[in-house]
Amino acid sequence: MTAPKELGFADIALKDFKNQNPHAIVNVETDGVINIEKPWGQSDCRIKLNSDEHDFILDLNRLAFNPMFQAMLHLDTNEIEIFFGYLRTDDKRDAEYMNRNFSLVFEGKEYQCRFSEPTPRLMRLALHFEQLPADSADRTAPQMLVFKDVQNLDVLPAPHRKYFENRLPRNFFVRATSGFTGVDVEKLAKHLNFLMNYYDRRTPTINIREPIAESLIDQKERVRLIEGDFPKSLVSSAVIDEIILQLLDVARRNNPRSSFIYYYQVFEYAGYYYSDGKAKAQLRNALRDPALICCGEDKISDLFSIFSDLAQNDEGKMRKVIEDHCEPRVIWKEIANDLDFFCQGHDFDGGFSTQALIAKDTTEFTWVTMWMPRTYDLLTKIRNVLVHAREKRENKVILPTRRNNQLLRRYIPIIERIAEQLALKE
Repeated sequence: MTAPKELGFADIALKDFKNQNPHAIVNVETDGVINIEKPWGQSDCRIKLNSDEHDFILDLNRLAFNPMFQAMLHLDTNEIEIFFGYLRTDDKRDAEYMNRNFSLVFEGKEYQCRFSEPTPRLMRLALHFEQLPADSADRTAPQMLVFKDVQNLDVLPAPHRKYFENRLPRNFFVRATSGFTGVDVEKLAKHLNFLMNYYDRRTPTINIREPIAESLIDQKERVRLIEGDFPKSLVSSAVIDEIILQLLDVARRNNPRSSFIYYYQVFEYAGYYYSDGKAKAQLRNALRDPALICCGEDKISDLFSIFSDLAQNDEGKMRKVIEDHCEPRVIWKEIANDLDFFCQGHDFDGGFSTQALIAKDTTEFTWVTMWMPRTYDLLTKIRNVLVHAREKRENKVILPTRRNNQLLRRYIPIIERIAEQLALKE
């Protein structure tokens, strides 16, 4: 038989905190120092205290941290305290909401909302808050550093102390008269943001952080040199269309959602103008052919083929121009760089799903034989949902969430490379 595991100090003293915050990691050092890692789910900060700080341990046992918010829930008062910062007393805009309070009735429950001074409990928490190194610029609870500094003014440099002149600390509070049990806080916050912004275009809103899977964050590094080495001579067979250059430039500098749409617009532009131009050139050559006067069957057939191309719908034109001008082996390099991702289908927030682009045993040789129209159909399906807000015939969408942006980012190398090849082979 296995002996029962002995409960440690943290399991007993911080039992309630651990139950309310399962995402946090509590470690007790040999010298009695307690480190609470990932208090809001991210590894860029921690809470550090000594095991003999009994009053602060009581504070922690009455708090819940939701990784989606820069905030804390006071379990004993049924109040969410959302971190904000310092407002200028001599600024009209700040003064207009510095002491604002209002009530909200939402889904049959009443909430009292107000801007007010931070609670003493928060100020004590700030003293124990430590920011840790991180790659992301989106830091967790950066307001804590300001609330910590104001309690250590005597050791701050003069320029830092000056920041607090003519400023008052403010946080935003939401109190539920009947408690938050069963309340979808994310849904509540989104409705609050909408209503506050509707009535005051300058009002601060609640920052909602959307957690995303680690597998989506840890993306493969992009393919750098598409031909192995940088060429000694750059040759453009023709001047690249100015509109396409502009679309590519804007796409490269935008967020994944907008980038995807801009790259697809290159397909649309190329499909309409390039295919149309190709048919016109063929028609011009055919009409100049002296053999046409004889009205031979082969020449009449050629003319019908040209007019048939002109009559194609837009999707047919786009598919044709991609097939004519894009090299599947180049696109394969982008896929091979992120094989695990493209071997799977993916479910987006909002209900929209994609199927796997390739099978696990797909090789470059098999890719060349099957890449079209499979690639075009996948990219078109995603584009249609982004532009029309839902998939045709189904109420499925790609919501503008961080997770969806990360998923879209994984498709960008393919659509970008196709758009660039269309630009090069005008």
